[in-house]
Amino acid sequence: MNKKGQALIEFIIILPIFIMMMLAVFDCVRIYSEKSKLEGIIEDVILDDTTYSDVNVTKNRVSKGTEYVVSKDIEIYSPVVSVVTGNKYNVTVKRIVYE
Repeated sequence: MNKKGQALIEFIIILPIFIMMMLAVFDCVRIYSEKSKLEGIIEDVILDDTTYSDVNVTKNRVSKGTEYVVSKDIEIYSPVVSVVTGNKYNVTVKRIVYE
């Protein structure tokens, strides 16, 4: 029996699945990384009232203080994740500063 041919066929079948899984992991890591960056940006916005060009910053008055919202759209590369989230995923961080 020819085991090399069988191994090649198995590799060809598994390779696209492995690539899609790796892209899904890559996208999830990017989303987590962007959320972590936005956590730092929201602190700067609250303390220094800093403006950023690549993120959306909104400031709203609420009943007992001010709500700060920082968000950014991330393009999704993985076909597996884009089925769930769409082609873009909005990462949002909210904080309420009570006065």
